[in-house]
Amino acid sequence: MNPTQRNLDVFDTIIHEVPDFLNDDVYPLMRKMERIKTFKNWPYDTSNSKCSSFLLAKSGFTMKSNKNLSTTAECVSCRKVLKFKTGDDGNARHLQMSPYCVLAKASAQPRETNQLEFISAMLQRQNVAAVKQLFKENKELTYKFKKAYDNLNINRK
Repeated sequence: MNPTQRNLDVFDTIIHEVPDFLNDDVYPLMRKMERIKTFKNWPYDTSNSKCSSFLLAKSGFTMKSNKNLSTTAECVSCRKVLKFKTGDDGNARHLQMSPYCVLAKASAQPRETNQLEFISAMLQRQNVAAVKQLFKENKELTYKFKKAYDNLNINRK
């Protein structure tokens, strides 16, 4: 098998093991221009703002909501949700709150995101989802254990 075919096989495996690669709601948001489109009536779209919709999209963010003029955005890679205010440096806050985020680190570079970063961002998104699911399951098990333990103590009295 030649190296090109081997790389294509690896890529094909990754695509089928990471559901978001096939998710039409998520996959397009890995592109900066699609993320920019999510920012509707963003209040910090001024010429000197360091948290403009363009810079936040470059850093991996999509607009989370605009209820009550909310200024909240979520990174499509690390899933970090941040609320921004006037004067914030969006990418600096992103790196501070999520220093290992693939898209935040790529945004600090004077170039576009490359294919490896794109794939890494998708994998990071998948890993974050898996960890959140584990924490949720752990919390549920802890609750069930505590309830059973409390019932056991009540029955002993």
